Amino acid sequence: MKKNMFFLISGLAAILFVASCSKSDTPATPVTYTVVGKWDTYITRPVGPSINYSLNFKTGGTFALDATSSSSSDLATGAWVLSADSVRATYTYADGVTGTYSLAGKYSSDFRTMNGTIGYGSNTSGYGTFMSTK
Repeated sequence: MKKNMFFLISGLAAILFVASCSKSDTPATPVTYTVVGKWDTYITRPVGPSINYSLNFKTGGTFALDATSSSSSDLATGAWVLSADSVRATYTYADGVTGTYSLAGKYSSDFRTMNGTIGYGSNTSGYGTFMSTK
């Protein structure tokens, strides 16, 4: 009798142990990246002064840039796209003289920063680098 009770208790303990070690059926929550909003941006160029910008990524893929420094205040508009944690934007200055530029940056949702490069026309490098904070 004692032997049967021992096997019964051992069997129940084994079943409970195996059941308690099963994996959870709840999948991990995927990371959602978004750049929508206003970003304070500092651009460093190889030639000329560095410039402080305000980048405004709007819902629907539109983009506005307000470049403000002691020597200039320009407004540019364009479009942006986000792929995972990378953003690309192309914008043209409203004055019709300054031209079109493109940027590419890597965004971090945890630290609310974005770093990248800016170039002339459709090139995303060659003009300078930028660092943005939200």
